[in-house]
Amino acid sequence: MGTKVQREYRVTNSGNATLTISNVIAPSGFYSTLRTATLVPGETQTVHLVFAPEAATTYSGSLRIIGNQTSGETSVPVLGTGIVGSNVRAETFTGEISGGDTRCTSGLSFSFDVGPCKVFEFTTTQPGRVDALLIYNGDDALLSLEIYNPSTGDQVSRGDLVFDPYPGNGEYREMSTNLATPGRYQFRVTVISSSRVTTFRLITTRPN
Repeated sequence: MGTKVQREYRVTNSGNATLTISNVIAPSGFYSTLRTATLVPGETQTVHLVFAPEAATTYSGSLRIIGNQTSGETSVPVLGTGIVGSNVRAETFTGEISGGDTRCTSGLSFSFDVGPCKVFEFTTTQPGRVDALLIYNGDDALLSLEIYNPSTGDQVSRGDLVFDPYPGNGEYREMSTNLATPGRYQFRVTVISSSRVTTFRLITTRPN
């Protein structure tokens, strides 16, 4: 949990007419980087399937190709198991950011008005590695994920996460950092640019 693993699948148009893929459906816990595509006869398109577990359990189902095909294989079974390491706590935060939400400007490395954000606090009693996987579904957006120490005002780690969830792009980004000092910290998810409400899930693992 808190990280992802990726596998490649290939879709080939083995017919004699244009294949139009209107959707690629992945089961729970999995995300496809391909949504739509148009393949001429003989053309192959690569699908990157990402496994991003939100719980320590087994995920299974089928990756399905929805299109105008009249024959051929249109699905493949997939299987993955989410795990949590020893002495590690796993947690999932779900959030939705709209234009009227609080703006987090304290501790940022830039001064301009970056947009609304959500804050999730957590406490650690020992140093160690923090993994965070941000999953976003929606329009094009630029989001920022940071780990912030409110007691010192220090920004521990920050990354700009560009989401373009249309064909050929994913809807997930990950970040890892090491916390040298136990204490109280914050995850901050900030929308830098987006025209609509932003809904996301933040899957994390960190020291207890």
